[in-house]
Amino acid sequence: MSDAATRLHSVRAQIARAAKTARRDPAEITLVAVSKRRSIEEIEALIAAGQRDFGESRVQEAAAKWPVLRAAHAH
Repeated sequence: MSDAATRLHSVRAQIARAAKTARRDPAEITLVAVSKRRSIEEIEALIAAGQRDFGESRVQEAAAKWPVLRAAHAH
């Protein structure tokens, strides 16, 4: 398992525990990974680990990265 996959798994486990405590279904919670200042390679690792929702704070940064990533991962 990659480092990104390990960290993602850990965060999802924390979310599941918090959801259980709050009597919520973890499937109803969306984890949004912040890709601000992250390279395409770092984002690719999270996509490979199963992350699908991402957020950017600057349109310029998203415009530089996401067209390439979306084309590579279009189904």
